Amino acid sequence: MMKLISFEGSDYSGKTTTAKLLAEKLSKNNSKIVYNSGSIYSGEELAMYKEISLYIDDSQREAFYTSAFFLDKKRLDKSDDRIILQDRYWMSVVAYGRFLNKEKSLHQHVDLSKWMIKPDAIIYLQCSAEEKIRRSNLRNSKSVLDRYLLKNPEEINRLEYEIKRTLKPFDKIFSLDTTSIPISDVAKRVENYLLGENLL
Repeated sequence: MMKLISFEGSDYSGKTTTAKLLAEKLSKNNSKIVYNSGSIYSGEELAMYKEISLYIDDSQREAFYTSAFFLDKKRLDKSDDRIILQDRYWMSVVAYGRFLNKEKSLHQHVDLSKWMIKPDAIIYLQCSAEEKIRRSNLRNSKSVLDRYLLKNPEEINRLEYEIKRTLKPFDKIFSLDTTSIPISDVAKRVENYLLGENLL
């Protein structure tokens, strides 16, 4: 049965770099360990969703992205024995939906988690607002959301609150502040945690 380890956190927390670094290292000895971003089981619907998402507002987009993760659970293959190091999963859609759409977010009013694949573990990475700005300056491309957050530090705190709120029901969470830790050390600590939980 597939094992799903989701790397969660806001931008610049180190989740993508850590997940990719671990996948690259661990897959040399175990080809079943893979890095993934987005839906796990892609289908024709996803291409349609991406196309439509260009023409709808944030509330509609939140509903579209949520339904894409419903499809994952529906398509769950019991013969799939991969260990997936996932760069964000449906929990991010919930957190960002609440953050962007506030009371209009569908996730403020209904718990849809039973329709989603539950991760076997969550790696929650975070760093200080100052470190986010420093890392942002090293990155060439920035999304509209990035620019908005970095100009409004209080909004970074509100987003982190929504992420923590979304992750609260899960019992296997490894939380790490990456502000002053080299990414290689972050990856090593995450690897040790996953080994200790018998997930690798």
